[in-house]
Amino acid sequence: MAPSTPIINSNSLNILDFVVNKGHGVKGLSELGLKTLPHQYIQPPQERFDSSNEEPNKDSIPVIDMSNPNDPHVAKAICDAAQKWGFFQIVNHGVPIHVLEDVKNATHKFFALAPQEKQKYSKSQSVTNNVRFGTSFTPEAEKALEWKDYLSLFFVSNDEAASLWPPICGKQALEYMKSSESVVKKLLEILMHGLNVKEIDETKQSILMGSKRINLNYYPKCPNPELTVGVGRHSDVSTLTILLQDDIGGLYVRNTETMKWIHVPPVSGSLVINVGDALQIMSNGKYKSVEHRVSANGSNNRISVPIFVNPRPSDIIGPMAEVLQSGETPLYKHVVYSDYVKHFFRKAHDGKATVEFAKYTWKQALEYMKSSESVVKKLLEILMHGLNVKEIDETKQSILMGSKRINLNYYPKCPNPELTVGVGRHSDVPTLTILLQDDIGGLYVRNTETMKWIHVPPVSGSLVINVGDALQIMSNDKYKSVEHRVSANGSNNRISVPIFVNPRPSDVIGPIAEVLQSGETPLYKHVVYSDYVKHFFRKAHDGKV
Repeated sequence: MAPSTPIINSNSLNILDFVVNKGHGVKGLSELGLKTLPHQYIQPPQERFDSSNEEPNKDSIPVIDMSNPNDPHVAKAICDAAQKWGFFQIVNHGVPIHVLEDVKNATHKFFALAPQEKQKYSKSQSVTNNVRFGTSFTPEAEKALEWKDYLSLFFVSNDEAASLWPPICGKQALEYMKSSESVVKKLLEILMHGLNVKEIDETKQSILMGSKRINLNYYPKCPNPELTVGVGRHSDVSTLTILLQDDIGGLYVRNTETMKWIHVPPVSGSLVINVGDALQIMSNGKYKSVEHRVSANGSNNRISVPIFVNPRPSDIIGPMAEVLQSGETPLYKHVVYSDYVKHFFRKAHDGKATVEFAKYTWKQALEYMKSSESVVKKLLEILMHGLNVKEIDETKQSILMGSKRINLNYYPKCPNPELTVGVGRHSDVPTLTILLQDDIGGLYVRNTETMKWIHVPPVSGSLVINVGDALQIMSNDKYKSVEHRVSANGSNNRISVPIFVNPRPSDVIGPIAEVLQSGETPLYKHVVYSDYVKHFFRKAHDGKV
């Protein structure tokens, strides 16, 4: 018997107990006849659907007729779509229409089961990790839940599927998966040919399609669809995803040029194909795995049935040799696929960030460092002139900028930002720090007169420059290296990229002779820079000491 409506006004634990632990899912919430959305499902404003950020209907992903899959024009259309959109629909694909209809009907039948029947396949009760009934995406990692239930079926063998997949839908799901194998192989053959891979041998077949998983997704009617999502923005971790939609619609794809969202309208009898992160990595970025998401619906229940075609968990993925044979620089490192997938499931759906896990960043970091050299030299020339240093000779150049270090800093969203910090109060040890901020903000600097903290607001296209301890010492305190810190943020992930311009480790730093030539008393002794740095790293961030 369904619980009474007051559960909706209870705490999060009761909602999760009803939805997750007792097997009702969001379908159970929807069937309570709610007038308002439970607060646990209300997405932050930036994650909600906004019609002003949608692409006009005239621009949509291609629909490709595969009745003659060996036609060169078909192959070109597929490769072009994979490069530009990362998504396309196929018709006349060879999967019988009755198979598609059967698996859609079976999906509705599974989710119509009593909660206690569905609960047999939940994380706590399922006899295998390969069969999982769940809700949302990763409830324990999400600040706002998604309005979706699902049954996930990882294929190991026909025997396991026959014995462990739910009887009410397992046969139909397996038939759909088996019937799609031919078109999946043809698509991968075409896409590989576009990467100069002439033949898919046994090793490549394993990496491209060594494992498969099928999901039965259910999106019930929602009382406030404008406040939540069916699925948040993300990219898939697969090689390819083969998606069967019903006739309701709700899938949106990000246009990577305009950054607007494009609706993927249901086409009767079609399958939606999208490139996954694994194929983007293998193609060295030629084929695009793009962000997509699913809207909630206030009028209709909706289902979808994706097949995820993946490498095997133990496979190592990286740019293919054939892609790099012309001397192309690899954009991604090689990673174990299971590690990549674990990284994906550790976080909520908040964009296309998982692929960065495999991305080489050294090239961009080095380019930023090299591009900043001119302005660093000019800044130091000006600052030295203010200390009566007329020329930066070879010795001074070594002491001022003999070594460099670049950091890529990531500050994820924090559940209680008021209780922690991104970086504690400290001063930097280098000569200068050149900081690139994003547009989120969070850097604070201590006013040495009032001892209060001043926010350094992001300015588009700017660099933040700060004096480090080494320059304060060299200037005999004329230039100040001040305390600064970074706040945590409860709403947004933040990044920053500082370049630390330092003396060489073996250099001896102290007040510059030109500063003391008028008889000024030295405030600092001379120290080996590496000793100074070691002292800095022996302690926590607890101020300017």
